[in-house]
Amino acid sequence: MERFFHGVRTTNELSLEVTFTASRAQTSHPAALLGFGGGRSRNVTLTQEGDRLKLRLNTPSSGQGGDRPVVDLGSVRAGRPQHLVVSYTPGRLRAFLDGEETVDTADLRAGFYHWQLRNLRLGAEGPGEDGSGAWKWAGVLEGVAVYDRAVDEIEAQENQRRYAELLRERKAVPSPRLVAELVSRSRTPDLDEIAPYREALAVFEYRTKRVLAGPVDAEVLRVVHRVLLDGEQLPIASLRTGESIELELQPFDAQSQLEKLFLSDDLSDDKPEVLWWSDRLER
Repeated sequence: MERFFHGVRTTNELSLEVTFTASRAQTSHPAALLGFGGGRSRNVTLTQEGDRLKLRLNTPSSGQGGDRPVVDLGSVRAGRPQHLVVSYTPGRLRAFLDGEETVDTADLRAGFYHWQLRNLRLGAEGPGEDGSGAWKWAGVLEGVAVYDRAVDEIEAQENQRRYAELLRERKAVPSPRLVAELVSRSRTPDLDEIAPYREALAVFEYRTKRVLAGPVDAEVLRVVHRVLLDGEQLPIASLRTGESIELELQPFDAQSQLEKLFLSDDLSDDKPEVLWWSDRLER
């Protein structure tokens, strides 16, 4: 990340690419998909506001919050993947949504020499003074990339074409939804156990109460949750035995991005055939 920020401050150019699938057609408050930083210290924030996709980019001309102006990038269509490329060079910002140019504006000027190092956050804080004005965005992000250079129309359209081809060829992953009751769970590890890492997973065991969308035919199932993130315990880790929760699941063995994380599993050896994954963080 330090290398990227050095590059951005050197070139004063930035491109952001992401494929997103929104779960909701409308949001009543700004809901952040991703961003560098949060609150009034953000460098970039991408949000869904109503059915519109909007960008706040911090340059000397747009203010610390990047909201002079807030750039409307196009329409959000829930339930389908959309490919976005935003490209900026001082004095020109362009956006391509599904390969079509939706923005070409000279309303933003100057570069990024004033930027401070910020981590890229998926589900970032929104545009409120302290992030409190944002609701959680519901959806899926993939294919996230950032560049310390501008991207032209040809490259944006080619990237969109390649990712659309990847989506067409990808096999569908089962994603059942159900209401389940917590039976038992593995212990959340202490940070000193996993140092220098600050993120960990744990296995929870549930009893199925009601299937909302299949396929799930097991009465008892085990689900992996993320319980530590950035050194902080997540609310899901405090779920109590006997409490019920709605879950959307995917097979854990399809989550290759999680292979290197610490996994706490101190349940019995009587393991089910399928281990599931849920990215739900709240209780």
